[in-house]
Amino acid sequence: MNAYYQNPKITRATDIRPYPSVTVGDKLISFICTIVAALTCSVAIKVEKAVLCTVCFVGFFGVIGGMESGAVGMLAGLFLCAIIGGIELLIFKSLFGKKTHK
Repeated sequence: MNAYYQNPKITRATDIRPYPSVTVGDKLISFICTIVAALTCSVAIKVEKAVLCTVCFVGFFGVIGGMESGAVGMLAGLFLCAIIGGIELLIFKSLFGKKTHK
């Protein structure tokens, strides 16, 4: 039998596409967009900044402990502490924001 009589959806030979349209990855893209939206909301950003400040605080005292035990040199320890302190300063500055006087 002829395929055109058995399949009523195809009526002309031009309706057949050489490459079918495939929507692979739509769910993956929407999942990635959901993750990005969850990580960039204002509450999540404040939580991320608080966690990062805590990690820097622990790292600061870890470098000081390494300097006391002799595992980290004095100059390298001071340099690392200055970098960690600068990161914390930038995070705290952005966490509390600017206050406008009216």
